[in-house]
Amino acid sequence: LRESELALRQSGENMRLMIQSARDYAIYSLDTAGRISSWNVGAERLFGYPEAEIVRQEPDLLFTPEDREKGIPKQELVLATQAGVSQSEFWQTRRDGGRFWASRVVHPIRGVDGVLQGFLTIAQDITVQMEARAKLVREKEFSEAIIGSLPGIFLVVNEQAALVRWNQALERLTGLAEPELTGRSVPEL
Repeated sequence: LRESELALRQSGENMRLMIQSARDYAIYSLDTAGRISSWNVGAERLFGYPEAEIVRQEPDLLFTPEDREKGIPKQELVLATQAGVSQSEFWQTRRDGGRFWASRVVHPIRGVDGVLQGFLTIAQDITVQMEARAKLVREKEFSEAIIGSLPGIFLVVNEQAALVRWNQALERLTGLAEPELTGRSVPEL
């Protein structure tokens, strides 16, 4: 029994060290009253609050005023409690007032008896990825607008000469809609 207790303590200490040293992820826990009870260096780096200043605070200050007004912080905990996890992406607020787009996962922490003991939150700044995704969408919309406005027929085919992309002029000429054109070969048309 003594060996298993030591192994359990060592495992817990290893987990604590791993969480504390994770710099690219904000990892923090909440107690059952919904106050921050632990805060790793990644959380300090991401949000800008030192551990001594944020522990025992409600995490609402990490949310935008708009999301606080909508009750998002509490809704996230309710969802995590009911579903076993809450995953979301939305704006978060730094200590200096700056905002970043965050990917968040919230897990309820339960004892061996199943009683809720708090919550574990893992957050990551995905602003760069979201900006890249938005840029890609804008570029796709722009190219679609150009292709769609061409007066003549425009089409792109793959190695088997099957249609991959085309403009509305091809649809008007053939009288076929997108589902009927997708995958058709040029010789078929």
